[in-house]
Amino acid sequence: MDRMAEHFRPDAWSLLLVDEPRQELYFSLAAGSAAESLKNVRLKLGEGIAGWVAKHGERVIVPDVYTDARFAKRIDEMTKWETRSIICVPLQSKQKVLGVVQLINVDKDAFSDHELFFLQGLCDNAAAAIESARELESRNKHEGRADAANSAE
Repeated sequence: MDRMAEHFRPDAWSLLLVDEPRQELYFSLAAGSAAESLKNVRLKLGEGIAGWVAKHGERVIVPDVYTDARFAKRIDEMTKWETRSIICVPLQSKQKVLGVVQLINVDKDAFSDHELFFLQGLCDNAAAAIESARELESRNKHEGRADAANSAE
C-alpha cells in the first residue's frame, strides 16, 4: 500500500474492508490528515462511492465528486476534509469483493490507462493477500477447536 501512495501521490488514501455480517465497509487502513477520524466510520454497502464500488465490483474514477450523486458528503463533513476527486477500485478474490481502495484527490492529468492497470494489479495482489490471511486464520481456528476437543477427551 505504501508503494501505491508513493506512485500515485494522492492527498489521502484508504483501504475499506467488507464486514459481511453487517453488510458494511469499515476503514482498515487510512492515510492522510483525516485518517484518525475515520477509525470508527462505517458505510453501508451501496453508500457513497466506495460502497457503490463494493456492491457492484466495478472500479470508478470520479473527477468531481460533487457532481456524482453517489458521493457521501457526511464523511467530509465529519472529518473536515475536502474531497475533490476519487479513484476507487474493488479488491476481488474468487468473484467476491473483499473491500475497496480509494485514492483521494489524485492529479487526474497524470493518471493514464497505464496507472489504472498498475493500480488494479496492486489491488489484485492485496486481495490475494487478504484472502490468504483469512484462510490461514480460519484454518488455525478450526485446528485450535479440534485440538481443544481432542484434549477434552
